[in-house]
Amino acid sequence: MLAWIYLAAAIATEVIGTVFLRFTDGFTRPLLSALVVVTVGTAAVAVIGMAAIGESVSALKLASVVLVIGGVVGLNLSGAH
Repeated sequence: MLAWIYLAAAIATEVIGTVFLRFTDGFTRPLLSALVVVTVGTAAVAVIGMAAIGESVSALKLASVVLVIGGVVGLNLSGAH
């Protein structure tokens, strides 16, 4: 049950960070920029889990994190923000 609460919290922070990213004006607005940095998102939670908490690491997990990050970068580069 606790894992589901953590998952819900990770999803909520990802959504909040993504919404507020639009309002940071290129990270020139300190308060909103700090909020985005604090809500680093699902990929960071997965990496932290593998590095610090001892979750299992597999090629599929690592590839999935790379795809998430690559997708976000790709969307931003395409102007979809």
